[in-house]
Amino acid sequence: MSSTAAQQAAAIRALIEAMKANRTVNYAAIGMTALITADYLHTLPREVQLMWPTKLSVPKVLFFLVRYYTFVHSMLSAWHHGAVALTGDAACYQPFAVDAYSCLVTHALCEAISYVRAYAFSGRNRYVLGFLVILFVSIHSVEFYILAKFVKTVRFATLPPPIQAGCVAIKGDNRALSLIFELILVSLATVTILMIATAWWRRRQSHGAEAGSLLKLFYRDGIFYFIFLSTLAVANIIFDHTAPSNGLQFTMVQCT
Repeated sequence: MSSTAAQQAAAIRALIEAMKANRTVNYAAIGMTALITADYLHTLPREVQLMWPTKLSVPKVLFFLVRYYTFVHSMLSAWHHGAVALTGDAACYQPFAVDAYSCLVTHALCEAISYVRAYAFSGRNRYVLGFLVILFVSIHSVEFYILAKFVKTVRFATLPPPIQAGCVAIKGDNRALSLIFELILVSLATVTILMIATAWWRRRQSHGAEAGSLLKLFYRDGIFYFIFLSTLAVANIIFDHTAPSNGLQFTMVQCT
């Protein structure tokens, strides 16, 4: 009898910890939405001045997709985190999956900007374009495949009706989740190495004549963007491995 009571007490403690983790995830999602909104309002005047008058192009389309799809993702995330009456695998699978896929779409759009920048940096070399297209399609196909496998491993707590805690994730394959962000890091590193190689090759071809402008452009528009996105990917990998296995490890995939 004491053994059964101890097991029940342990299960209750685990559930409480999972609910606390779920609340942390929800707060993180709300915080990210607030940050995105503040950034949008702060930079909107410059967007109107610099981006709206320009001709339609691939970089412009990507810019607006990244800028405004984040609000679409925020609404999808709010649907997932705000539906406090949902509980259990059957009710929570769809909103969680939509949130997770939307997060990966956001990452893919951000990476696409790096790919376009690398192509432009190469002088619009068609061989570089072919390589980048193959790399982008290959890596992201694998990422979405792994995400599909990961989502199927996630399990949610089934709570009684009086407890309005929403979808509480209690189990999932962390390794698959980490692998997705490792692939993102590989993708970004490959594109950055390509830009470095392009800068070195063009410098040799021009005998240093283009070095100043090329390096300035590279460090301003390439390196810092790479560092920013890579930092997010590394943070995800670390979080997946170190966060408690009570649902808190899913914070980054839903909020980043």
